Amino acid sequence: MKIKTVILIFILTLNLSGCILNDYKGRKIISPTRKYYLIVHVNRSDKTKSDYAYVFINLYNSVGKLRSTLNTHAGDFSEWAVGWDKEKDTIILYSSDISNNAWKIENEKIVPIPLSDELNKRADELEKEKYKSR
Repeated sequence: MKIKTVILIFILTLNLSGCILNDYKGRKIISPTRKYYLIVHVNRSDKTKSDYAYVFINLYNSVGKLRSTLNTHAGDFSEWAVGWDKEKDTIILYSSDISNNAWKIENEKIVPIPLSDELNKRADELEKEKYKSR
């Protein structure tokens, strides 16, 4: 019985110290026009790096070539969700940390745009889709 307690304490200690956390790499999120797709990633394992726990968006063209990477500055320890506008190739971020943001694709680069009521509504939809099981 004592060895089980020691093992449990060891596992809990590793988990709390972040040693068991893996980096996050999301699934492909294809744009409405199918010209692009996104893959979101988060460095969850290396606390010594300056990008630790930030949500990054990687933009790829339809043939899989990385075109642009964006540090959203949204923290992974808060709620966040990334997706596309339903009709346009506009990237939308829901973030309970830094508030919602939106970007367009210009010359295959991610460029910030003002957040309209419509884009803000889509951000809230993305949050509900991601966290619906709560």
